[in-house]
Amino acid sequence: MNRSLEYFRVLSVVGLAAVLGVARGLDTWIAFLQLRNAQTFSLPGVLLASYALAALSLAAVLLLLFWFVLMRTPRTVWVGLIYLVSGLLIAFYSLLYFSPLIGGLGPVSYWFMPSPASYLSSAGAFAAMIGLFSLVLPREE
Repeated sequence: MNRSLEYFRVLSVVGLAAVLGVARGLDTWIAFLQLRNAQTFSLPGVLLASYALAALSLAAVLLLLFWFVLMRTPRTVWVGLIYLVSGLLIAFYSLLYFSPLIGGLGPVSYWFMPSPASYLSSAGAFAAMIGLFSLVLPREE
């Protein structure tokens, strides 16, 4: 196996983790600004600009990941499955939390509790779509 191909595959999985980290960071940033605005009532302009900046930056990062995984990296089943499974788990985590199988495991950390409207949930759904496209589209020989 060519080492550069393995490098691209590993880099695409690391890119998924980085994009999910960026999405979680944007969620935390917006939540912090909402909290500060509720305390001081002096940040409505900053909060409004932050929503637009966060959405645009996440869209740019997700499109860059989409381009890298589907155009630059040779498509493999393993990378597609990693993207699909992890994306679906993150996107549907708020539904899975209330299922008897996962809900009975005890309290879950606040760090990983994405709401359906969060940037992390949106990034998870986009990662699932990247994984689905990676599995469905024809492979280059």
